Amino acid sequence: EIPGANQHREAEKAGYLTKLSGRTFPYIPQWKRRYCVLAKGSLFYYEREDSKPGEKANGVINLAYFDHVAEAGPKDCKKATNVFVITSQDRSFFDPGRHLFSAESLPDMKDWIKKLHSAL
Repeated sequence: EIPGANQHREAEKAGYLTKLSGRTFPYIPQWKRRYCVLAKGSLFYYEREDSKPGEKANGVINLAYFDHVAEAGPKDCKKATNVFVITSQDRSFFDPGRHLFSAESLPDMKDWIKKLHSAL
């Protein structure tokens, strides 16, 4: 079970990011603001900073399955700015193999990339 948003005692970084989601019907990708916490080799995301355990919008990305994080290319930045992408070479194992996030500023994006890179 995913812990509540404020239950992470040793977070390496926490803050709001906008996440591209499109895994639920009608499968149209949408940017949604999420409170994200980088802790213990995983990136947890929540609807709000005070989200409780077990809420529907909560999720986690286990960074052990990913091998690269970088600023996104122009085609991924059409509807958002300061976009970075976490990718996996092994897309057959872990669909979709990539997660896109938009930070609120360029320095914040660079800091998220740096912290995520050291967690991979």
